[in-house]
Amino acid sequence: IGAPADARAQLERAVALYEPARDRALALSYGSDVRVVSLCHLAIACWLLGEQERASAHGAEALTEAAALGHANTLGYAVAYVCMLHVLERDGERVEVLARRMLSVAMEKELPFWESVARGVLGW
Repeated sequence: IGAPADARAQLERAVALYEPARDRALALSYGSDVRVVSLCHLAIACWLLGEQERASAHGAEALTEAAALGHANTLGYAVAYVCMLHVLERDGERVEVLARRMLSVAMEKELPFWESVARGVLGW
């Protein structure tokens, strides 16, 4: 699985260093907002370390920020990772709600990659 404690430390640093005025536009260059991506990976690292409450909090924050940004790819990324978090938790109801949300946005915005991810997750 790697080194989730080391990853957590680096991801916490990435989240702390993020400055919206400076970094938000990078989503257009890199495809997704760096803070949201860091929060998503931080959620998984925390879960692997047995910190389920922190993992859920980071996942919720990633979803909230992704929705507020209005950047479709960032939202798809956040929903996909938070779905993974809920798969780890064996919470099928949350997975289904999020995957249906992702599918709806993907179809509306014509994003075939996120549509296929949503359909795959719904198959779980």
